[in-house]
Amino acid sequence: MAFRIKCFAVAMMSAFLFSACGPKLLTPKTRLDTPVQHVRNGMKLLKLDKFESAFREFSRANELDPKLSSPYVGMGLVYGHKGQFGKGLASIRQADEFAKETEQKLIVQVGYMRLYILGRAKLEKQWLRRIEDAFRKAKSASGDNPEPYYYMGVAYKISHDYDKALEQFVRVFEIDN
Repeated sequence: MAFRIKCFAVAMMSAFLFSACGPKLLTPKTRLDTPVQHVRNGMKLLKLDKFESAFREFSRANELDPKLSSPYVGMGLVYGHKGQFGKGLASIRQADEFAKETEQKLIVQVGYMRLYILGRAKLEKQWLRRIEDAFRKAKSASGDNPEPYYYMGVAYKISHDYDKALEQFVRVFEIDN
């Protein structure tokens, strides 16, 4: 009887040992490993100031679809947050080349606005004018999106033009309601 218990115990331990050494199950990548999902994750990580992780997400999205413009915008914003404004501008310009649909054009123009807000005078002395140009292009791409109005309000606030900033922020609330 003791021999049977020992054999059973050895067999069970062997089964656990072999199952632990086997290949690990991976999550299916079909739903999660898409360029759009990686861009979404990258934008969330960018808001959390996790720049390396965000850049990794944007790079993966770029690997999956090199002609999608939004990963380039994301990488440009990461460069901007790191103070590498030249690289950031080059990346967003590349996104501008690939933007074909109106939604992509809107994302690119908002990316320009955000990068110029980050860099301001380090990028160009006329940074506010550049943001206003990008704002006009973003409005023509999609007039009812609150994002361009929000970032235009931020730019006016930074430049101490509080009346114009207030107009833009009020417009954001009007669009959302």
